[in-house]
Amino acid sequence: MSDTAVFTKERKGYSCAEVDKFLLEQNARHNEVLAEKDAEIKRMFSENEDLKSRLEASESEPTACLPSLTSSRSTPQTMRNV
Repeated sequence: MSDTAVFTKERKGYSCAEVDKFLLEQNARHNEVLAEKDAEIKRMFSENEDLKSRLEASESEPTACLPSLTSSRSTPQTMRNV
């Protein structure tokens, strides 16, 4: 839809200027919603790529994504001495 008048026929009870204004407002709002959806889709694709790479890293080295548990975990010998 262009920014020029799009309602050219006079109808009883309708003002061409008011109808054009309404249609242009609706078109602008529609474009805003599309831009929001596009941004969300791009964000989701980016998040998906990040998650895929993290999954691949975890599959190739299973302990790469885990915090260091060996340093904080008590060994069986330490537990026996307690």
